[in-house]
Parts: sequence; C-alpha cells; structure tokens
Amino acid sequence: MKSILQFEILLPILLLIIQTLVHLFICLFVLKRIRLLKTPYAGMEYSQVIVATSILAGVFFISTADVAGLFQTFKTFQNAGSDILFNTLKNFGQLTLITFLLEIAFGLTSFLIIKLLFGFKNTLGEVKEGNMPASILMSIIILGFSLIFQTATKEILEYTIPQYIIL
Repeated sequence: MKSILQFEILLPILLLIIQTLVHLFICLFVLKRIRLLKTPYAGMEYSQVIVATSILAGVFFISTADVAGLFQTFKTFQNAGSDILFNTLKNFGQLTLITFLLEIAFGLTSFLIIKLLFGFKNTLGEVKEGNMPASILMSIIILGFSLIFQTATKEILEYTIPQYIIL
C-alpha cells in the first residue's frame, strides 16, 4: 500500500525554494550595486523603496513561471519509472536558466523603457532624491512588464517540459 504523502514530492518544492532564494540574492546584489537599495533600510527614501520593491516583486513573479513545469516534469518521470532525481534536476536546470535569462531581459527592458519615458535623464537620481510621482510611475511600468514576461516565460517553458504520454 502506498503512503498518502510521498516524500519524493518534496524534491520540486525544495528546488523551487532554492531557485527563489538564488534569484532574491542576485536581485538584492544588483539593486545594491546600482545603489537603489542601501543599508540601513530605515535611511532610504520612500521613492527608492517603492521602485526596489516593484523590481523584487517582478522578479519573484517571473520566477514562479516554472512551478507548474517543474511539477509536470517530476510527475512525468515518476510515472515513467525513470530516474526521478537525475531527470528532475536536469530539467530544473533548463527551466531555471530560461527563467533567469528572461528575468535579465525583464530588467533590461524595464530599464530601457523607463529611460525612454524620462528622456534619458538620470532616472535613478530622481528616485534617490525622493521624486514620488516618478517612482510610482516606474513601479507601475516595472510591474506591467513583469506580467508580460511571466506569461512569456510560461509559454516558452511549455516547449521544454516533458508532457504526459497517454498510450
């Protein structure tokens, strides 16, 4: 008799947690390098916090695009009776790489659109000086592009995910 809770299902959950943490730390590193985040956080302008949180939310939102794909991969290999660990890790690497590349494209596209919108002036300087209307407008643009890239990521990942084979 099979157990109701199979501990193998914890593998995709663990991989997703690791992926999310890696994406979080990379995003925090980049935000600190461009000086949008600074420590202590209590000394930041509200306009900086608004833009930084919208970027973080966008990255988290895009990184959730491969959740269904990873579980689909896991179930496919589990039902096929093949090596679950190796095949899931291999496909997880592919899914994570595609997601990460599209997150980079998201960041570059958002940055370019914001630069175009504000006429190539120092947009980050405006945010650091406390320009709330500009930071709210930037955050809406960033969140809008995160929706577009999350949907695009899901569609691209559909082609790399092994599908169920019904015989």
